[in-house]
Amino acid sequence: MLIGIDVCHAGTNSVVGFVATTNNQFTSHYSDIIIQPKFVEIVKKDLDKCLSKALNDFQTNCGGLPDKIIIFRDGLGGRCRTQNKDKEVTQLKESLKEKYNKINPPKITLVVVNKRIN
Repeated sequence: MLIGIDVCHAGTNSVVGFVATTNNQFTSHYSDIIIQPKFVEIVKKDLDKCLSKALNDFQTNCGGLPDKIIIFRDGLGGRCRTQNKDKEVTQLKESLKEKYNKINPPKITLVVVNKRIN
């Protein structure tokens, strides 16, 4: 499963875009948005909801859950990378534990994408 997460700060809110592939051929997708106060980390319950729906779609399409997840995360400055690793990835792992119960959770690879570099 490939997952993409990006945050856009607009006005007094931030909009989090979430997209995930829902089949083995990467041709079917689930997408959602989260609207939250500006400069707040992604709220666990909202991230749980997005991930759970994407995993449900994947399971319906493929007959099982993914064994590997690659996350492309955009819009992280230097100090935000540590927060992302500590908070968002931990949140995702916690969400996966609930979904995967006693079977092995998937391996996770995090790819941080920077567009504004010198």
